[in-house]
Amino acid sequence: MDRYHINILGISECRWTGYGECKTEEHSFIYSGLEEGSEHRYGVGIIFKKKNKRTVGGMETG
Repeated sequence: MDRYHINILGISECRWTGYGECKTEEHSFIYSGLEEGSEHRYGVGIIFKKKNKRTVGGMETG
């Protein structure tokens, strides 16, 4: 992302189950998929620089 000057990146076909956030020093990854124990399909995610957290906002689960 840094190499191509990308601040926010959407990921389709993220195959993780559940939902959550993973963090590094400079980036965060928010993901949402099917319930735990389900197939590893239909998930999505967003990777963004931490400085853009206010732009991304939060995540609602339903």
